[in-house]
Amino acid sequence: MLKQLTAALVLIGLLFLPAFAQDIVRLVPTEPTITADYRNIPVSDILTNITKDAGITVQFAPDVKQEALQKQEINFQMSHAAFEDALTFLLKSVNLTYKVMDAKTIQVITPPSPQ
Repeated sequence: MLKQLTAALVLIGLLFLPAFAQDIVRLVPTEPTITADYRNIPVSDILTNITKDAGITVQFAPDVKQEALQKQEINFQMSHAAFEDALTFLLKSVNLTYKVMDAKTIQVITPPSPQ
């Protein structure tokens, strides 16, 4: 009886798991790691270069000021960093973050305010 109940629960789990898995979208860069060394370069140029090399398309939320990213120059250095770690670090340096839209697209957003 216990074996039958366990088997039934496993089957139910397997039926519902794909529905939950579809809600999880993972970014799939063509280059999984980043090595970069930029000195006094606009944030927008760095973002363009690292996402282009990884085959990732960037969209911007309406409240993100792209002009400010073109004017703000930073130093950015990474060596064999995971793509998503480098992206997070870059955007965090200018108080932004991103959300994954699909496997090849991100949207740059302003992080939600802490409650």
